[in-house]
Amino acid sequence: MEYVNIIFESVIMEINEEFWWESIDEYIMSEINEFESALDEYYGHLQILFIDENDVEDENSGRMRFHKILPFEGIDGLEPWIGTKEVKMWKSNFKNLSEEKKNTQHETALYVSNKNGYEFLTSLIIDKINFMENLETDCDKCFDTVMFCDSSAIGDDDWTRICNNCKKSLY
Repeated sequence: MEYVNIIFESVIMEINEEFWWESIDEYIMSEINEFESALDEYYGHLQILFIDENDVEDENSGRMRFHKILPFEGIDGLEPWIGTKEVKMWKSNFKNLSEEKKNTQHETALYVSNKNGYEFLTSLIIDKINFMENLETDCDKCFDTVMFCDSSAIGDDDWTRICNNCKKSLY
């Protein structure tokens, strides 16, 4: 496990960063599955989630709240919440990304809400391969739940899919 010291309101707290990465990943994947979101809505975007300060201390509560998702080039819209310094940091990070990464990468940042505003806790980058390996979908032929990467799209709808076993039986 990877523990990181974070300073909140002049108090040093040790957090399990891997726990929060897994929590962010679970949040995003369940959101995409629940709403059958197009992955293109995530690529090239920064998503902001908030948690309360007591959630950092009590990892079991993990009540992440969706705040906003913006394209990398539109993060100025976050300034009222995370401040000018944070926005400049994100802009600097995204400026150095290649076009390919901008088109195949998503980042989610987790901020802690406290009496002073919002403080950065951690972030998770998910690329196209990670999305395909972690998402689930239902086969339209046998109705089994399979991993997205173990299925193929039927027609133009990326969510209308058949599993690889059913695809083999078609030929």
